[in-house]
Amino acid sequence: MMLKFLLSFFGFLILNLSLNTVFAKAPCTVTISPASASICNGQTVQLTASATGATDFTWSPSTGLSATTGFTVNANPIVNTTYTAQALGCLGSATIVVTVISNPTASFTFSPNNQCATTPIQFTNTSGGGLTSQWNFGDGGTSASPSPSHTYTSAIGNGTSSYTATLIVTNSNGCTSSISQTVSVKQTPDASIFDYSDNTPFTNCGSGNFDLVIDNTSTT
Repeated sequence: MMLKFLLSFFGFLILNLSLNTVFAKAPCTVTISPASASICNGQTVQLTASATGATDFTWSPSTGLSATTGFTVNANPIVNTTYTAQALGCLGSATIVVTVISNPTASFTFSPNNQCATTPIQFTNTSGGGLTSQWNFGDGGTSASPSPSHTYTSAIGNGTSSYTATLIVTNSNGCTSSISQTVSVKQTPDASIFDYSDNTPFTNCGSGNFDLVIDNTSTT
């Protein structure tokens, strides 16, 4: 009876060891693409894990991730974060550090405001140094100068025109920031005349005095 029990016990032990050997996961080498990642604050980077024998991956921590499983996930952290991809179907993992770069802060002032359209307006960039600037004055005019002057010559009429001036600044890492402000401009009247009474306007081919009929072609 004792011999039968020992044979059964050793048989169970051998079978269990065999099963563990059969179902043991093989080691695998996990790689993550890209190998390193730097993003501007607010941007997203796509992370892709791969390994021979892997059936899926789990990702951690979940902060800033679009999903916690899958071969590919999107990461949008707000601080520097180390992510780990753990393989399923084989034994292996890899990590990647996503570095978050701060964006610049765009700001500007302008003067004067609400003046006649013939008055130049000085725009002063107060965003800080080491930045490239791109201006859009809202009337088709642009500039790459840090602090340009601009005149809104297209404001014609008897009222007031409003333009949206936008500044975009970019730092050395390629991170950007923008700000827009409304500029008010008093329209200038349009004064123009023409002589429709002769084939050659404003001339007299004869001698002596003559009457010149002036046509007011002003649009305002």
